[in-house]
Amino acid sequence: MSVELNNGLKMPNIAFGFWQSPGAECAQALEAAIDAGYRCLDGASVYGNEADIGEALAKVLQSGKVKREELFIVSKLWADDWHQVEAACDKTLKDMQLDYLDLYLVHMPVGIDKPAGLDSLGRQQRSKVPTHVMWKEMEGLVKKVLVVGRLLKLLRDPSCREVVGSPPHLQQLADCPMVPH
Repeated sequence: MSVELNNGLKMPNIAFGFWQSPGAECAQALEAAIDAGYRCLDGASVYGNEADIGEALAKVLQSGKVKREELFIVSKLWADDWHQVEAACDKTLKDMQLDYLDLYLVHMPVGIDKPAGLDSLGRQQRSKVPTHVMWKEMEGLVKKVLVVGRLLKLLRDPSCREVVGSPPHLQQLADCPMVPH
């Protein structure tokens, strides 16, 4: 089963996620997921295992078990990469040994400025890159990736309405059995 996004792309309803998957176990997990019928694979640079996933994925694709066109691959821009959207996406593509992603989401609705350190209350400082500037960079990736996920928050933010070139394709909500609600 799949859902059709507002750009016509069909995305499988259920994805296999790689959050907290140790790098050494990614190959086995990926192969088991493909064998079980998963065609949507969900990762993120902050998980620290995209290179391991890429290595395993290259082997699975080379074996002919599945074709790239049969997969829907998702990754995410982490909060401290708002100032380098294209470079972050390029790193993900290189690590995962892919030419394109089917979906590239903004992982968190608030960017952080990691080099700035913590504020006086011990909190991460917000990114100096405005949301609408980061969003324009994400839209620029459409030429590189097949589709870009869009934050619904942007539609509610009046300063972004004037610069957002296209509506969101989806808002991802994660339901993790290991995380108490």
